This record gives sequence, structure tokens and C-alpha cells, in this order.
Amino acid sequence: MKSNEVANLLMKRLDKRQGKDLLAYDISSASIGADVMIIATGRNSRHANTLADEIEELAKDSGLTLASREGRAAGGWILLDFGSIIVHIMDPQSRDYYALERLWKEYPSLDAVSAY
Repeated sequence: MKSNEVANLLMKRLDKRQGKDLLAYDISSASIGADVMIIATGRNSRHANTLADEIEELAKDSGLTLASREGRAAGGWILLDFGSIIVHIMDPQSRDYYALERLWKEYPSLDAVSAY
């Protein structure tokens, strides 16, 4: 399965599990290994952990291998690195503070194209 297709599956799962402010960017021109970056917000640390666990399971079922899991929901930010897809799950305060979408806004937004 292509990165964009798996990213769409991950976005659908995040949406189904009530992840908020979902964004996906095509970062292939800026990254050596990653093609897609997904950003999501969980309601609180427990919700963020649940979202991260669900995404790990779905990605594994889709043939991706988790290269790294960094951070903790209690710290406000979980990063899941699957090589070709990177997923950031943040609490609302961290999402507002770090505003990753401002850093990546020049890259094509996948959610607008595919409407997961």
C-alpha cells in the first residue's frame, strides 16, 4: 500500500476515534525518508494515548513498522515514526504552543485532496 493510502486509513481512524484538527501533509520533498506527516489533537492525555495505540495497531496491520515512539501524552505530545509516515498526536495546549501546521503550511495538504 502507498504512503498516501495508509495515511488516509490512519486519518479515518483518527476521525472515527474523535481526534480533532486532523491535518496531513505531503513532506516527501522535504524529507529523505518520510512521505506524509499527520497531526492530530486528543482531548486529554488518556485520549491521546488511546489514539496513539490505535494508530500503532492499524499501521502494523497495514504493513508499516514502528521505527520509534517518542514522548508521552502526559507531556502533551506523542510522535509515532513509521518511516514513510510520521504521526504527531498532541494535547490542545501543546498543539497551540508548537503550531506545527505553521511550520509545514508550504507543503501540500493531503486531507484537502483525498478527503479521507
